[in-house]
Amino acid sequence: MLLWLVVAIVVYGIISQSLNSGFAVVEIKSVKSTGMSIYWAGRNQNYNEGRSTHIRISPHRTRYRIQIGNLKDIVKIRIDPASHITAVTISEVSFYQFGVKDYRLQTPDELARIRPFRNIRESHLARDGLSIVSDGRDPQMELLPEFEGGGPVFVSSFWRTIVFLGLGIILIGYFKRISPRYEFVPYAMLFAFSVVLIMASNSRINAHPDEYVHLLAAKYYTDHNLPPKVCDKNTLSTYSPYGVSRLNTDEIAYILAGKFANTIAFLPITDAYKIRFYNVLLFAILLIMVLRYPSFRIVCIPLLISPQVWYMFSYFNSEGTAIFAAMLAVFQVVTPGSMLRRIVENGSRQRFIRHSAVLAVLLATLLLVKKNFFGFDFFMGFWVLAHLVITKHPPLMTLARRVAPIILISAVIAGAWIYQHEAVNDFQLSENIAACREKMANPHFRADASLETAQPSMYWKQRGYPFTRIFEKNWGRKVIQSTFGDFGYLEIHTQARYYELVTIILILFTAYLLITIFRRGTLSEKLTTLGGIAVFALLMVVTMWNAWSKDFQPQGRYFFPMIPISGFILAWCSKRLNPRVVSGFTLTLFLFAVFFFIFIGLLDIRKF
Repeated sequence: MLLWLVVAIVVYGIISQSLNSGFAVVEIKSVKSTGMSIYWAGRNQNYNEGRSTHIRISPHRTRYRIQIGNLKDIVKIRIDPASHITAVTISEVSFYQFGVKDYRLQTPDELARIRPFRNIRESHLARDGLSIVSDGRDPQMELLPEFEGGGPVFVSSFWRTIVFLGLGIILIGYFKRISPRYEFVPYAMLFAFSVVLIMASNSRINAHPDEYVHLLAAKYYTDHNLPPKVCDKNTLSTYSPYGVSRLNTDEIAYILAGKFANTIAFLPITDAYKIRFYNVLLFAILLIMVLRYPSFRIVCIPLLISPQVWYMFSYFNSEGTAIFAAMLAVFQVVTPGSMLRRIVENGSRQRFIRHSAVLAVLLATLLLVKKNFFGFDFFMGFWVLAHLVITKHPPLMTLARRVAPIILISAVIAGAWIYQHEAVNDFQLSENIAACREKMANPHFRADASLETAQPSMYWKQRGYPFTRIFEKNWGRKVIQSTFGDFGYLEIHTQARYYELVTIILILFTAYLLITIFRRGTLSEKLTTLGGIAVFALLMVVTMWNAWSKDFQPQGRYFFPMIPISGFILAWCSKRLNPRVVSGFTLTLFLFAVFFFIFIGLLDIRKF
């Protein structure tokens, strides 16, 4: 009873906090990519980073939803419409919060309340909105709103708490009986697949990060079978403002998605949605595997604890292929009777050629994914060596003889694809990419841009900023936010309390796993866990270094190789873990993920 009281208090706090947080809707047009910030303050308060939200502004979209603080406590708002010298036009600024009367600035007279504050060279009202031209690096406008209250939110918070808590009691009470075998995982995966399908079907094309360049790269392969030459005239539309095209990488996801779109060409939907449903199909296959193979359930637990993972499969990007291929690789290692284990453990010659070919394609795919997933390849290589040293089974020469065909075929497949990229560019791929980037990149993103004209978020190391600047700009908070719920172009998120609670639960979950494994685990299990920790540390160091030396982009997707790695560790150490404890932590995080995906993500994402 005491436990449920604690849960009820926590849930009430989450919902009450969400109802006491406001958000702004800003309609803004910019001729180039830039950053926009909103700061807010109460009485006797100054603006500071702790009360601010920062988003990216793209020329390809105009409407943004931005989470801010409690409108009832705000007396002044500062809008920084751009992060460098540029011109923007604001046609609407509106504020909303439960229990507060809507505050909308849409007409010229209403927008006139937004006054120049600092570094504004020119501002004037026109029919299409408030036009602003900055004269410095940090243009600032200020608004002194008068928000009118609409009554207390306690009653509404109470009933929402009761509904959410009731759902949790039903789910946890049901799953309590079946948690020892993780039988809740197929149901949770089915729910996740449902919301993935809904998001993929109802969200607007390019409502998601850089989806348009991913789609254009895949669309190229609906009509082509080989990679193009860098800066080919038929591929110019695939280049991002950074002057980079996904077609110039050796990632296999784009040709796979393009060919998949061809196979469903008969469907009465646009090519963009055909390509998008490629990622949905990958998640569907994982769902089918969970239903078919009970041993795969625990591997898929990391897929259930973050809505951001489901989000990655609801629109087209190359991370979906990388996660899918890595999860299949884990399946082959941990599942008794899998193709790999048949070959490795007993040298089975039944269907040897077919199984070797399938495994070779899988291995080749793992070599042709996003570079951060090389961390997963490193982890698996470390595990194989550690396992061989500890168990000495099968003998090294026996293992080499059994897997040699797989390695050879995968090397041929991956090598042929990489060779095609080099050959079509006269074996000067790197040089051609660099030259094309100078031609196609926005001047602020070019490698030869001076530190004065380069994008303010780039080259902090060269600018002389200390490494600690990434933490001053909330690197950690933004990484956590984009790992556990940050949709759209990183503008759809919720209040900080949600991320804090999820982080605390995840830390407790991780602490339980580490303490249990290092106290009760075998040498193999301990080394496996240490390998996972090492890869996580490596990903963190590389990500922080890139944020400081190249471009400040603190995105949780850089850590997604930890999803299959964590699934492998859970499966390999499962005999040491208490299934009810693992299920309890998983279901708690799953409920948080459900809450965010439905009530924040699906509601706020741009639709048709």
